[in-house]
Amino acid sequence: MWPWVSAVQAPTRRAEWRDVRRGGKVISLGSGEAAAQDSLGRSPRTYSGTFCPKFAFLACGQVNLRLKPSRMSRLVLVVGLVSSLLTYATFAAGDPTMVSTTIADRFDFPVGAPNADGYQKSRGFNIRGHLGEDWVSAAGPGAIYRAPVTAIGNGVVALARDFKRSWGNVIVIRHAYYEGGRLTYADSLYAHLDKIFVAEGQPVSRGQEIGLVGNAHGLYHPHLHFEVHRNLGIGVVHMASTRSMANYEDPTTFVMQHRVLRTAREKTVVDLNTYTMPTFAGIPAKPFYARNAVSRLASTGTGTQRQSFFQTFFGHRD
Repeated sequence: MWPWVSAVQAPTRRAEWRDVRRGGKVISLGSGEAAAQDSLGRSPRTYSGTFCPKFAFLACGQVNLRLKPSRMSRLVLVVGLVSSLLTYATFAAGDPTMVSTTIADRFDFPVGAPNADGYQKSRGFNIRGHLGEDWVSAAGPGAIYRAPVTAIGNGVVALARDFKRSWGNVIVIRHAYYEGGRLTYADSLYAHLDKIFVAEGQPVSRGQEIGLVGNAHGLYHPHLHFEVHRNLGIGVVHMASTRSMANYEDPTTFVMQHRVLRTAREKTVVDLNTYTMPTFAGIPAKPFYARNAVSRLASTGTGTQRQSFFQTFFGHRD
């Protein structure tokens, strides 16, 4: 510090330094005190606690406003910064098992939608045996090969990968729908596919093409194996639950009983991390459809209860 600036706060503006260097004297302004004039007869003034020369008071004040924002300006800056950080954290912490889905308004058949026109069942559902239905073409054996397979209702893809062995390519879609005024959940399974057109975590709509009918890599005659699960932990592992109507649905009966449902425009958040996966190695799934992932904060504990603030603003909308 310069020796001639003593018992005084260091000047904070270039104009004041020039005054000091020319021999001017600036005295701190306290209550009831006045600023001593410098050698040129100029009196310094204050602007928000900062000393400014009289001849440059306005310019000095503008500089001061830019350099020293008011308390309100600082508060707005801090709030904006915190808001940005929270928004980033919400997206960055998106949990790939927590996804948003549109609530289903009805269910249709997976081939020949909506009414399975041109297709028929070659094997039906039996709770003590065959836990799904096998669909083929009414045109004859093999005619269904590579026919389009469509989602039976609005939902989100929970599994979409090649499990090999007796399954081949499999898609499982999780559906949310209102039944008796209560939000209910079910999984639909499409197996032995030739092609898969969707990725895990991807939202799908009723009637959307999700794959092609196949033959489980040549293991069976071409057909679509179709199941509906009440138990959301089954996936492709039937041993994970008992053979009970509390866990499974007769697929055709389920579709026919849910042709008209309560219309709901909102979306809900579901948890996809509910399956017991097979112990044998399969083909890795396609990259997760991350655009549909939401923060686990969007769930209400189980991830399957109600629409939330996070889901409303951060859930994916097609």
